[in-house]
Amino acid sequence: IPSLVGKDNCILAPYKFVGTLQLANSGDQIWNANLNDQNSDEFNKLASLVSSSLTDAFLNASFSTDNFYVEILKFIQVSNSARRKRQAVSNSYTSAQYVIYIVNSSITADELNKILKDYNASPACNSSCLYGQIILLSQPPQVNDS
Repeated sequence: IPSLVGKDNCILAPYKFVGTLQLANSGDQIWNANLNDQNSDEFNKLASLVSSSLTDAFLNASFSTDNFYVEILKFIQVSNSARRKRQAVSNSYTSAQYVIYIVNSSITADELNKILKDYNASPACNSSCLYGQIILLSQPPQVNDS
């Protein structure tokens, strides 16, 4: 389903990309059960933080806010088990799944991934944002006029 973006929510953004973001696992980013509830204060606070980080990355790449919209879908607790010196070590982190709606048909998933990778290496992010792979989820049907 296409989304509307822009100041007046009147620009159709038919290109939908989905991605993940591994959070730093400190402060407000530590997993708790309230992150399962999209109506909870914890969910909304963390969703705002993640959305802001993604928006900053795209604005840093000269995107106009009229050309894209970020929506946080859910937060997931990811367990990471390992063995160190014969002892099982289990730590977990919080991952955010998000959708980016984009107006421009010429942008590719590879370009979006590069934008996030470059932003991750920038002083603004301080390499604390671990972005997963962004993939194209849907686009408008192609019309063949021939």
